[in-house]
Amino acid sequence: MKTKHRRKKRRTGLVLIGCMVFVLCGMISYKKIELDAKSTQYKEMTKKYEKELEDLKKQEEEIQSLKDYVQTKAYIEQMAREKLGLVYKGEIIFKATE
Repeated sequence: MKTKHRRKKRRTGLVLIGCMVFVLCGMISYKKIELDAKSTQYKEMTKKYEKELEDLKKQEEEIQSLKDYVQTKAYIEQMAREKLGLVYKGEIIFKATE
């Protein structure tokens, strides 16, 4: 009779341990799914920010080239002609009439 009682206790203990292991596996699986979703979201954000960084670098290059052009003699002459109407000595300007 004592052995039957021990077997029943042992069986109940094993069933409880099995249930606990099953619950733990379920919780771990749930958390893994959540983490995978977050990981995918962060990867998409990373791609977005890398593209934005690339665009900003292109814009920076364009601004730098414009800055370099603005400091040239050709740009200064162009602005003097367009904005101020200045010409070189001896230069003749023809204006079209409508």
